[in-house]
Amino acid sequence: MEGSEFGELLRRLSSPRAGERLKGMDLISAKAGRAIVRKLDDPRAVPLLIHGLGDSNRRVQRAAARGLRPWLARDPSILDSALAVYATDRFDGSYSHAGLYDIRSGAVWVPRFAAVSGHAALLRDGNTDRFFRFDFFVPGQAPRWIPDATGGAHLVLYVVPEWSYSRQDLIPEFDERRAKANLREQGRYGSAIEEFYARARLPYDVRVHRVFGGGGHHRRRELDVATIHGVTAP
Repeated sequence: MEGSEFGELLRRLSSPRAGERLKGMDLISAKAGRAIVRKLDDPRAVPLLIHGLGDSNRRVQRAAARGLRPWLARDPSILDSALAVYATDRFDGSYSHAGLYDIRSGAVWVPRFAAVSGHAALLRDGNTDRFFRFDFFVPGQAPRWIPDATGGAHLVLYVVPEWSYSRQDLIPEFDERRAKANLREQGRYGSAIEEFYARARLPYDVRVHRVFGGGGHHRRRELDVATIHGVTAP
């Protein structure tokens, strides 16, 4: 990108008008079907996108998250800087979201705004191997495959039996001992996530489900494995 073009980008992104900032984000990347097209293949775009994650306008935040996904696929280390802006370690119970559990630090990260599909968890197309993923649906917003989806909230934990988060490698099919230990390990991750929502003292009950799969293919579902009891709103 030429200096004048980059200057125009900076001008748009620094504008007090959200519409101009959104146009600036569109100069960096665009969505084409389910893929993200990188219109600006320049590393200088990365800090601009990360800064956009903290924008006061939700549409600008989402555009920044979308634009970061292909960069994260190339360099997962960017996530460490992005998460502190994009996500929070608290939840007020008001919106559905896709979250991440960092198996290294034990931190639970949820977006600061509703994010379940498309740019979900910031990095749907990125390398998130150290992060155990989950979805949280507020009452009335759960997917149809969950029985009584309209009643209460739902937490969906995504278990990947063949992937060891702690060792960062695949488990051979014949190694039953490691496979069982791995399921226990991911069970502990799920328990930590449940504790996070229990500490949030939500004004509604949360039903917990597990989805077992790998490579993006869901193979088995265990429904209602636990209930996180909410508190009565004052």
